[in-house]
Amino acid sequence: MRGRLTLTLSLLTLAVTAAFAVASLDAQRGGIGLTVWTDSDFKGANHTFLDDTPDLGPIGMARRISSLRPSLGETWEVCSEVNYGGRCRVFSNALSNLNDVSWNDIIMSVKRVRRPAPGSSIPGGAPGGRGTLPPARGLELYAGVDYSGQRLTLTDETPDFRRREYNDRAMSLRVPRNETWELCINIGFDDCRLVSEDVPDLATIGLSRNISSARLRPTGRGRGFPFPGGRQRLVLYERVNFTGRSLTLDDDEPNLRFFSNDAGSVQVQGGRWELCDQPRYGGRCATITGSERDLRRLGLRDRVSSARRQ
Repeated sequence: MRGRLTLTLSLLTLAVTAAFAVASLDAQRGGIGLTVWTDSDFKGANHTFLDDTPDLGPIGMARRISSLRPSLGETWEVCSEVNYGGRCRVFSNALSNLNDVSWNDIIMSVKRVRRPAPGSSIPGGAPGGRGTLPPARGLELYAGVDYSGQRLTLTDETPDFRRREYNDRAMSLRVPRNETWELCINIGFDDCRLVSEDVPDLATIGLSRNISSARLRPTGRGRGFPFPGGRQRLVLYERVNFTGRSLTLDDDEPNLRFFSNDAGSVQVQGGRWELCDQPRYGGRCATITGSERDLRRLGLRDRVSSARRQ
């Protein structure tokens, strides 16, 4: 009897020791949730988040985080503004010094990224794409790249994003299937680009934090149907992939003057246009009805000096 009792006590001692070891390991990994520290190398004041937290101010951690460690198997999104606005980034591994990724003392809100089960979808705002997000019900703008951060959904024209407190905030977007949207740098639909597919990082088309108005493009046939009111426009970009300075034309231009020989790509926003490498439509010319990411294909990169409608 005494031997059996001794064996039972020994097993209980081993179980307690193992439990403490697991707890210690969890503490080293950050526990369940996201653990953050005010200093690098996981030092200083710390806090563990178990739930989404839209504002770190009340707990005294706003713009004070210098290192972090998500629990094993968890992924968390951090953002530079409250309510998951501003710049956002996803972390699934520990980082001892946020200076290494330019995130030191920036974080204002955090939320857990909930991975979908096989065959299911996750709500808008989490990283993913058409494979993991439900279909867009309008133009979905996100304050972070990869469809993260605060979301704004538009189903009708919006001439001034300031009224929605979203001016120059969008960093990624999703577009419903078979829709084309006109995205404009200025309010009142001025200096616009056409987008008909999801864009995980608007910097790739020169529109990151640079959209002030937007509206749904009317349906029509072909790639060159006109804008509302019969307007036809051409946008020349300084660099390839629709980046750099831009110049919008809605009429013939026999001499591009300050933009001459500077175009690397072009977007056709209605109509049929002729581009020429000499003023007054002289020299080598090419007629286009759709956008070109690189004018080198037409032999006109950095060579466009005049443009006119056909």
